[in-house]
Amino acid sequence: MYEQIIIAIAAAIIYGLAGYFKSSGETFDKEKFLTTVMIGLVVGIIQVYVGVSYEAAYTLALSVGIIAMVENIMKAIYRHIFVQSVAR
Repeated sequence: MYEQIIIAIAAAIIYGLAGYFKSSGETFDKEKFLTTVMIGLVVGIIQVYVGVSYEAAYTLALSVGIIAMVENIMKAIYRHIFVQSVAR
C-alpha cells in the first residue's frame, strides 16, 4: 500500500536532484526541491486512493523517471561543455 507513496517520493527526490545538477552555476533552491518532493507525496497518495497497483506505479515511475533523467543529463552535458566553453 505504501510502496506507491515511497516510489513517488523517491522519483521526486531523484528528479529534483537531477534538475539541480543540470543547472549551470545555480545555487540549490531548498524551497523548489521540497515543493517537488511534496508533489511526489501527493501523487503517491492519489495512487493509493485510486487503487493503482504497486507494479503499475513502479512501471509508470520508471518510465517517467528515465525520460526525465535522460533529458536532464543531456542538458547538463550541453550546459557544462558547450555553454561554459563559449563563456570562456
